[in-house]
Amino acid sequence: KLKLGPEHQLYTHTVRTMDTDMNQHMNNTSYFRLILDTRPSSFWDTWKVQEFDIHHVNESVEGEEIQICCQEEPGALSAQIKRGETTLIKAFLLLTQENQHDFFQQPGKALPGYFPQKKRKEKPD
Repeated sequence: KLKLGPEHQLYTHTVRTMDTDMNQHMNNTSYFRLILDTRPSSFWDTWKVQEFDIHHVNESVEGEEIQICCQEEPGALSAQIKRGETTLIKAFLLLTQENQHDFFQQPGKALPGYFPQKKRKEKPD
């Protein structure tokens, strides 16, 4: 059970139009971006997200002010996004250091974020 207190709050964010989806709720990718923004770009130069688990508990809409809380642990980030005392998102990110993966030494493995190329069927002459 994840419950991060005020000591873990890193910043607040006012939900903007560009954060919302067609139903005028905050978009899933916007929540993820807010979690990533808890760390500077230099952190992400070294660490990459290997796995993530996000639980959507409540919705947020344009104009609401939300709080982003995060706790760093060895090789992981725990995050909670709240609106006051109401939890919106609980998330756990498993991290790996960039140099821990050598995908070029593992035949058949795709680089993170890329899909293996499918072989094209040749057209008959």
